[in-house]
Amino acid sequence: MLNEAGCVPLLSIVPFLMKKLILLLLVGTIVLDDQSSLLPISSVSAAPVNPRISSWLTAPSGQYARLYRTYADEQADTAVSVWSNTNYAQEQPAYAGVQKVSHSGNFVYLRTTGLALGHVMGPWYNNTGAGGALEVFGNWPEAIYGDYRFPLQPTIPSVRTPFPGGAIGLMVDGTVIFSSSDAYSWDNNEDGTGNGKDTLPGPQAGGFGDGIWNHDAYITESNTFDKSNSHAAGNQLHYHAAPMKLRFLLGDSVQAVRQANGEFLYSDNFNGTHSPILGWMNDGYPLYGPYGFSNPDDPTSPVRRMISGFIVRDGSNGTYDIPSSGRVRLPAWMVRSTGRGPDLTVNQKGPTHAAVPVPYFMEDYDFKGDLQGFSPYDGTGIFDENRHYDMNEFNVRFCRTPEFPDGTWAYFTCIDGSGNPTFPYNVGRDYFGDPAQGGIVRNITEDLTTDFEGGPNLPVILESPSVNGDTVTLTWNGAEGGSYTVESADDPSATSWTEVVSGVITTSNQGSATDASRVGARFYRVTRTALAAYDAVGSASGAGEGGGQGGGGGGGAGGITIGQVTPNSADPGSTVSVSITLSGAMLPPANVAPTAVSIGSIAATSITYDGSVVTAVFTLPEGTTGAQDLSVTLPPPPNLQDAVVITSAGAFTITGTQGGTGGGGGAGISSVSPQTGTRGTSVTLSIELDPAATPAVPPANAPLPAVTVGAINATQVARNNNTITATLVIPPNAPIGTKEIVVTFEPAPGKESGPSYKLAGVFRVD
Repeated sequence: MLNEAGCVPLLSIVPFLMKKLILLLLVGTIVLDDQSSLLPISSVSAAPVNPRISSWLTAPSGQYARLYRTYADEQADTAVSVWSNTNYAQEQPAYAGVQKVSHSGNFVYLRTTGLALGHVMGPWYNNTGAGGALEVFGNWPEAIYGDYRFPLQPTIPSVRTPFPGGAIGLMVDGTVIFSSSDAYSWDNNEDGTGNGKDTLPGPQAGGFGDGIWNHDAYITESNTFDKSNSHAAGNQLHYHAAPMKLRFLLGDSVQAVRQANGEFLYSDNFNGTHSPILGWMNDGYPLYGPYGFSNPDDPTSPVRRMISGFIVRDGSNGTYDIPSSGRVRLPAWMVRSTGRGPDLTVNQKGPTHAAVPVPYFMEDYDFKGDLQGFSPYDGTGIFDENRHYDMNEFNVRFCRTPEFPDGTWAYFTCIDGSGNPTFPYNVGRDYFGDPAQGGIVRNITEDLTTDFEGGPNLPVILESPSVNGDTVTLTWNGAEGGSYTVESADDPSATSWTEVVSGVITTSNQGSATDASRVGARFYRVTRTALAAYDAVGSASGAGEGGGQGGGGGGGAGGITIGQVTPNSADPGSTVSVSITLSGAMLPPANVAPTAVSIGSIAATSITYDGSVVTAVFTLPEGTTGAQDLSVTLPPPPNLQDAVVITSAGAFTITGTQGGTGGGGGAGISSVSPQTGTRGTSVTLSIELDPAATPAVPPANAPLPAVTVGAINATQVARNNNTITATLVIPPNAPIGTKEIVVTFEPAPGKESGPSYKLAGVFRVD
């Protein structure tokens, strides 16, 4: 991985939270005993042979994601693990790529941060600055933890599904794949003239267009791609075309040459071998690199570049002649996909070739299977690119591959003879298989077998030690930002181990230590004792991470979660003692008592802790009801300032009639709709105030109130009598869980404060 040199500073050490991952190795007096050199202790099962489970790139998963901000950074090889620009910020390091692989009987599940694994991202530029000068592209990626699912037994439907905007699959490093379109199209005037304009992100603005002449994303957006053909939509990193850096990392016929100015140039350089699996589509079929067996049914046939089934509609080779005839007729493959055309009305046709030269739109290509003189290559005779093609209109073919010796349907990324991406790049217009069971999942309800855990949960993996006389040098892979202690003993069952060295900080995800005092046979163990703070922003299903600080989050700082809560409800106005059971691999010792425990915004009046159970006493005020988040705050680690907060959403319910405080306790807010919202989206709330609230709801002509949902301030507030509407823009990193809604009016003349109405536990952020 290309990254900055030197050690990684510890941002927040949490020694009592980290899971101990221990491996032992035996060093003989002269040579190592190979059969006992590595004795891993791990709960992670060995990955099954099924490529849908075993093909994911996991080896570098303990590394932080990094990017180059500018060409100057790349030339100096100065990559950063935290970054910000005007629009986006990665304020803490995030572990790159695949964080977890698990499976059930029918599906494989992936947890990923969506950031490139094993190579440096960026830099990204745009050529829309003054005078056409380059300027840094405004969209930079951030860690967006997500859970994805892929079927282990894909199916082929009778009716195909068009690719939507957004994620259609994952590369094997956990980064997102987008389709061949940029989601924009030509916008035709509706006045019968047939004139129109282009839409963003092309040269002109104007909505998304008509959806008839759809942009080819590589043509319209490649000026903003980095050298791996990736960029971000908002803060989501994704690929539309061949991922060059990932191909290089996987050994797929790509060479990287450092230029005189320090930049790397990635180019295709055929090495004679079949391409590896680059990713998986939501329908469960693999995406390979550009090279496959020439004969689809013969794995002993020569390997060659796979040839797309698409050709530009410029009048050559029997194609429709757009330059001469105009964009008034759709290709047959698009007619099959959309049911529109082929002949178009005046308000459906596209721009002339003189205005927008071909190719620019997806519809600027014909499928060779619809033309005379072309046929799919079946392995008979010599392949002729002027007559044959390999992939169908979905950009798949059925073939044998190294991972599927009996054959599979597979997508292939497309490049031309010079190594440049060529249409349709990775996929056609529609899924070949059924994507209904794949894609992002919000709630995993079945039992899973864990095949791999990485990032902060990556186990210590010892490499073969180096022995020189009595000096032993140990090296290992672990989580970047980890602090490790090396100990030795003469017997692996010894109750007392001797510290060899402590505080070894991993550089990237590798650690090393030397023992120059070995005498005879000796056992060693390497233990991670601390971990720097990292960005645990939560998963798509809302489980596992998020919301906390200092190396963990709301679902488990360092693996700690809130288990049983007893009792889990009480009446307003009562005093209650609540027992909270903590669970996790390494709980805080009994002498490290929580500094705070809260139910919603209600703080405990006394707290005790015995090493696993927190007991907290609360006096519940009148006027607050509903499900409340329960939070336990652990003290900051030594010499650091950030506390560690563990939260369980909606774990405690204050019973009774829900209502607002209203300054004196009345009905307050009677209803809220909708009651859920997703991080990174906006939602318009309709909040009904109870006309019987005490104090009375201000008159309809009163100034508009402020509306907050948890810590989020609503915008565009409007009022119609007792109905408040407010737009809520939920930040991508907003803590998951139930939130209190508060409507606060301005004070009346002569008053210090205005009436405020609250409703807890009614709105949830997912």
